[in-house]
Amino acid sequence: MGLPPRAEWRVIALHVALDRHRPSSIEQRPVPLHDVLHTGTEIYDWLARPVQLRLTFGPVTDASGAAITQGDTMSNIELGDNQTVTATVVPDDAAGQATTDTLTWTASVETAVSLTPSADTLSCVIDGLVPTEGVVITATDANGLTVSGTVDVIAGAAASLNLTFGAVTTVTPPATDAAETPAAPTA
Repeated sequence: MGLPPRAEWRVIALHVALDRHRPSSIEQRPVPLHDVLHTGTEIYDWLARPVQLRLTFGPVTDASGAAITQGDTMSNIELGDNQTVTATVVPDDAAGQATTDTLTWTASVETAVSLTPSADTLSCVIDGLVPTEGVVITATDANGLTVSGTVDVIAGAAASLNLTFGAVTTVTPPATDAAETPAAPTA
């Protein structure tokens, strides 16, 4: 047809809906336009629904917001227990075009990280809390489509050092025999 994929899908959806609601050759009733549009919209929504979710991790940042690492398109990342990363999901439709979706974010070990989804739910700020390996972060849409990545929360770098001395004890030097004591060198 030469139209962009979504416009072409809308045309196809309306054609299918019209065929579905068209009266038979014997019937002499008008085509119910509202029913055709409703069915066409349902078909289009089905065609344009997300069929794939892509997950990326943004740069890891410290408490001041300074970037520690660059973004990672891999499905796993290492995060300090005092660091933050943003995970982003791009929902794709059947034609590989980005589309909209509403996601729910979960962590397999809720005490290891905190999750703060964005208003549009397509991204989520992940704060490392407790060192834990293999924390699975999952984004799920209303149709049950999921994407997951793994976060290994590691102990952050030392922020300060404390030196503590133990109790003072008296040490008695071992007794030495005068004959074994070497003579002082003479000049």
